[in-house]
Amino acid sequence: MKPLLYAASLTLGIISTAAHAQALNFEGLDFQLGVGYQSTAGKASLSDSTNGAGTISNASLGAVATSLGLSYTGAISKQYTLGAIFETNPLKLKAGSTKTTPPTTYTVSAYDETFKNVYSFSLEPGYAIDKSSLAYAKVGYSSASAIFTSNDASADSSRRLNGYNLGIGMRMDTGHFYPFAEINYIKFNSAANLLANGTGLMSQSGSSYNLLAGLGYHY
Repeated sequence: MKPLLYAASLTLGIISTAAHAQALNFEGLDFQLGVGYQSTAGKASLSDSTNGAGTISNASLGAVATSLGLSYTGAISKQYTLGAIFETNPLKLKAGSTKTTPPTTYTVSAYDETFKNVYSFSLEPGYAIDKSSLAYAKVGYSSASAIFTSNDASADSSRRLNGYNLGIGMRMDTGHFYPFAEINYIKFNSAANLLANGTGLMSQSGSSYNLLAGLGYHY
């Protein structure tokens, strides 16, 4: 009986250690690069205390997406992890061009809408499916410079916007290198800004979603 109990205890210990190792396998510092598709939307409105209000059509455009990320992940239980990641998008996010009906006396008729210097800081709770597969979610803070350029440079507006990001992803560790795939959504909250003409006011906001796939390095 004693040999049987000893064997059972040893087996349970091995299983427990292996299960805990699933989460521990992802613990450490990571650097990753992702590329994919991104759709960006810009939204704005015009107002002027002297000349009345104007309308700007929503803009939306799809383009190539890139993401550079630096993160740290820790094991918090046998199968669960918690990480933190800082990401930046090296490319401009272009929402495209849109027409406007401006306030009286304004000469602008269209805007080109772009978001640049985009970065985010997120928490990543994860679940270790096995020793090489990790499913995770993302929730965090995002920021970008919203640059809305008028066609005649008479009513430009540039404003830093803050917001949030949500996402889900999967990574497959193969030693130091790991492929990953993600779906992300970013929402930039509305903020008002004085136009370049000094009298008008523009309220700017935006959103974006992307599908990314890439390669990371686990230290």
